[in-house]
Amino acid sequence: MLFCCEADRRLGSQKVLEDLKLNQFFRGVDWEHIRERPAAIPVEVRSIDDTSNFDDFPDVKLEIRK
Repeated sequence: MLFCCEADRRLGSQKVLEDLKLNQFFRGVDWEHIRERPAAIPVEVRSIDDTSNFDDFPDVKLEIRK
């Protein structure tokens, strides 16, 4: 289960990364060179504490559903 709400049931949550890499969903991924690929959405980071690429969220009370 790749897109599962329960974290402990998600693909790769119980096994090693190699099992995740072998899943059919990731069949076309070049794992050996994945870090060499350019980012899908390039961002500019100005400093270590630069948060300009994140949305602002107002201080609101969050409701947690059970």
